[in-house]
Amino acid sequence: MRAEDLIERLQLVPHVPGGSAWDGADCWGVVCIWYRERFGIDLRERTRIDPGVSGMQRGFEGRMDWRPVALPGDNDAIVMRAVLGREVLDAGHIGIHWRGLVIHSSEGVGCVAVPLASRQIRHRVTGYYRHRSIA
Repeated sequence: MRAEDLIERLQLVPHVPGGSAWDGADCWGVVCIWYRERFGIDLRERTRIDPGVSGMQRGFEGRMDWRPVALPGDNDAIVMRAVLGREVLDAGHIGIHWRGLVIHSSEGVGCVAVPLASRQIRHRVTGYYRHRSIA
């Protein structure tokens, strides 16, 4: 699927914790849909991708199918600090980078595409990761 069509369709997907399908997805689920639709890669396995304090960052650092990169390219995963009420989780959130946008899902909002340079995103980024299949 073309990225532009995928972004448009993803913005209709509601936030569903643990979801990774068109009828509902959380932040990791959006990454799963992106990779499934763009590359035919199944990323549903959530082992070691544990939301929570530092969980997402540790999960990516422990996986062999992703590698850290200094700057994001199209299709890269962007790991961010999550905000739950007043609690800030160090690297507990994730999105996909595409041409300066971050596509991600948040509770109460659903899936959105927000500029990486926006105030809402830029200060929360903790790392960029590229999947080995597109490196």
